[in-house]
Amino acid sequence: MGSVHADLQCSECHTGISKVPHERNLEVNCTNQCHMDEPAVGRKYSHKNIEETIKDSAHSPLYKYVRAKGDASDFPTCVSCHKNEENKVVITSRRNLEHVVMEEARGKCFDCHTDLNSFVSKNLVHVLRMTEGTYSQKEIMDMCVSCHNDKALNERHKMVNAIYSYLENYHGKTMVLGLPDAPSCIDCHVKLGESAHSIKSSADPDSATNAANRGLTCVRADCHPNASTGLGKSYIHVVPTDRERFPIQFFLLAFFTVLTVVSFVSLMLVLILELIRMIFPNFTIFRKPEEKDEH
Repeated sequence: MGSVHADLQCSECHTGISKVPHERNLEVNCTNQCHMDEPAVGRKYSHKNIEETIKDSAHSPLYKYVRAKGDASDFPTCVSCHKNEENKVVITSRRNLEHVVMEEARGKCFDCHTDLNSFVSKNLVHVLRMTEGTYSQKEIMDMCVSCHNDKALNERHKMVNAIYSYLENYHGKTMVLGLPDAPSCIDCHVKLGESAHSIKSSADPDSATNAANRGLTCVRADCHPNASTGLGKSYIHVVPTDRERFPIQFFLLAFFTVLTVVSFVSLMLVLILELIRMIFPNFTIFRKPEEKDEH
C-alpha cells in the first residue's frame, strides 16, 4: 500500500467501527491519539497540536481575522489538503540518497533498538521525508486552487481571486512554465521555519504577508536575497478589473485599453487608406470641378 497510513489498523482512525461489515463513510477525527508512541514524551502520537495551529490561522472560523465566519463547510478540513496519497519524495536525487543515509542511520540506531518493528525502524523514513517535503510546488498550488478559485467562496469571505492574480504575475508564470524553484502559495504566506498550517491573514501582525513583514518574506535567501525589504511594498494579488478594491489599477487598465484600441484602429485605418491609394491611384471620392476654358 502506498498510503502514509499503510501501517495502521482501520479502527485506529475509524474509531466508530463496532461491527463488520461496518457502515460506509465513517468520519475520522485526525486529533485522536493514534498508531505509535512518541519516544520524546512516551505517549501516543496525535495531530492535536496541528489542530491548535490551524485554529489560529486563516483556515479556521475561530480565527479573529476571518472577515466572514460563514458556514463551517467553507473552511478546509484535514482531508481537504491531505488526500492520503502515497508519501512520495519530490527530489529524485534525494530519493537515491535516502537509501544510503537510511542504512547508515539504522546501523547506529540498532545498537539500542534491536527490534526491527521498533519506532525507529518503522518511522525514520517517514520523518526524513517530512524534512524534504511531500508535495511539489505545482501540487501545492493545485491544492490551493481547489478552494481559492471558487468565485462564490471568495465573495462570501470578501477575498480577491488570489489564483487569478497569482497566475497573472511573475510568480505564477514561472510555475506554469515549470521552473523548479517557482514559489508556491506557502513560500510567501508562511513565515520561514513555521508550519504550512499557520497561514495567517495579512491583517494579522504575525503574518508573513503583513505590511510590516512582507519585505522580510521577499528577501529570504531562497527568494530575493539581493533585494531590499522595500520589495515588500509592491502589490502581488492585484485584480485590475475590481474597481472597488483597486480603483487606481482599474482606471489605468481602462485608459490603456482604450488607448491601445484607438491606436490600433487608427493605424489600421491609415494602412487601409494607403492600400486603396496604391491599388487605385486615380480613385477619388470628391472630384474638383473642371475649370472652363475662357478662350
